[in-house]
Amino acid sequence: MGKRWGYWSLWGAIWGMSLGLRFWGLGRFDEFVFDEVYFAKFAHNYLQNIPFFDGHPPLGKYLIALGIYIAGGGFHAWGYRWMNALVGSAIPLLTGLLAYELSRHRWLALVAGYLVATDGLLLVESRYALINVHLMALGLLGQWLVLRRQVWAGVFLGASAAVKWNGLAYWFGGLLAAMKLRWRWVPLVLGLFLLPLATYLLTWWPHLRQNPERDLLALHRDMLSAHTRIGSGPDVHPYCSAWWSWPLMLRPLSYYYQSHDGWVTHVQAMGNPVLWWLVLAAVLFSLPQLRRRDCPWTLQFALGNYLLQWLPWALIRRCVFLYHYLPALVFGCVVLAWGLVTLWQRGYQRVTGALLALPAIALAFWLPVYLGLPLTPTAWRWRFWLPSWI
Repeated sequence: MGKRWGYWSLWGAIWGMSLGLRFWGLGRFDEFVFDEVYFAKFAHNYLQNIPFFDGHPPLGKYLIALGIYIAGGGFHAWGYRWMNALVGSAIPLLTGLLAYELSRHRWLALVAGYLVATDGLLLVESRYALINVHLMALGLLGQWLVLRRQVWAGVFLGASAAVKWNGLAYWFGGLLAAMKLRWRWVPLVLGLFLLPLATYLLTWWPHLRQNPERDLLALHRDMLSAHTRIGSGPDVHPYCSAWWSWPLMLRPLSYYYQSHDGWVTHVQAMGNPVLWWLVLAAVLFSLPQLRRRDCPWTLQFALGNYLLQWLPWALIRRCVFLYHYLPALVFGCVVLAWGLVTLWQRGYQRVTGALLALPAIALAFWLPVYLGLPLTPTAWRWRFWLPSWI
């Protein structure tokens, strides 16, 4: 009983840390940060019945609008951010659920959830009215339900694609898992084809009622055209980054910067460097095991989804950003957790303990640039190790 209580206390600490870091000072910057200028405004447009065009599907903005409505309907920073903070704090828990369903190993699940909770880019994305956390939470929930052989997994997989089209990677990963688990044809077709499609289409109904000048087909054609016109490279946007550079975290994004009275206040959308580089090492070390017939199912699923979430970006010609790597990173954390648990079981407890501590130490060190806390110029420069980070 004591061990079980201790285990769940650790989960409580992970969720408490995730929740606290996301909600602390949430409304401090009472102005639009990065793409809030689009997503927060679009969410408010739904509440005000104002027509508009958006290059992404509508569900992420519906969820932000729901947060504004629950917060009293006022258009202020806390109101349009709190829903993201809540959803973002659940992503480490959802990662743990997924890892446990794969492995039936409680400590692997705990380590995977802890690693995700230490990431800085996910923390930053959760603190502003952006839509990546909704895509990830819905996709992870859908895949967890696939592993539990639940037909209604398709609702969440379709909903993930209704936030952003790259949510389709969760659907494809779920489909491959269902085939591996030998789902019967009827639940497979219903749960992973008809339900995702119906969910995706139904999410458009409120948007089309408010914006009747385009039908659904014309709207999708215009959305695709808008993305293909963006182009790529630093001339298009200073924070464009190559897909292959993301695991190395070579080009983060600056979301907010102010220098005043000798203090620098900077919100940097960058990952936890130690975590990201450990994930990359774990993925590179583990990839050869996919060729083995006895490769563990946990590793097959995590590595397969990591590659599904990352490699298709090589085909995209528009400007892409570091945050597009976040869904892959979560699966990379499961790979890293598997490696750390294996290392522990082989008797390398001290090495494993040190590797587990490093992401938390790094999170604490870079926390001021994740939360936008004032720093002296010297302390600020200490946290920018590579010239490309500025």
